[in-house]
Amino acid sequence: GINLYIMLGNQIVNSSDFIGLFSDGLGSEGIAAIKARLAEMQRLIDYLTEAKKRFGGLLNTNFDAIIENYKYLMQNIKDNLKNRLGHKDFTGGDIFDYTAEDHDPATEPFGHPQNHFQDPIDAMNDVLNAIAVCDKFLFERAMHRLQDNWTHYAKGFRSTWFHGWHPKHWGCGHICVLESPDYDYEAWKKAENATKRMVKYWKKNCCQDENKNWHPKASGCCEK
Repeated sequence: GINLYIMLGNQIVNSSDFIGLFSDGLGSEGIAAIKARLAEMQRLIDYLTEAKKRFGGLLNTNFDAIIENYKYLMQNIKDNLKNRLGHKDFTGGDIFDYTAEDHDPATEPFGHPQNHFQDPIDAMNDVLNAIAVCDKFLFERAMHRLQDNWTHYAKGFRSTWFHGWHPKHWGCGHICVLESPDYDYEAWKKAENATKRMVKYWKKNCCQDENKNWHPKASGCCEK
């Protein structure tokens, strides 16, 4: 049969191409690239659907099988995308570096697990204190710790050893579980809702001067 896929000049897309880490996420560029590829695949499906109408009886091509294959692949990519969203993909990721807490040697998770399994009340207090003084550095660091709550602390993981009877409580962090708790879209959505509220609060209280430094609006430092 005729190879319509090669005719269109496309390359095979595999959902495994889009695997990332929750600690970072895909970022706006990564998500945009995947959405562009999905749109390309949808155009291919539309083309094949039209080709089926026009040439289905003439060409030795199983259009239905090809179309269903690409629909399945698209859904697989979408499902995989959900479970690969991370700190870069939270609201405000274009302003704040929510991933710094993972990459800074002074706070990275293996040497400093307490920064990634923090009590959410303490993390929230840190966030609010950062907003009060409009400290961007403290805000993005505290937000990372708060975001981690739904994949770490809320699931019973702690930064100490042997803190419960369940096997997941025997080790520091989540080293005693086979699957990472980070790949959890529902947990990501809960963290995203909290992030939206905190970023909204930040923008309500803070502003930038002409040198892009942040200040409390009440200080008058942003007024020209």
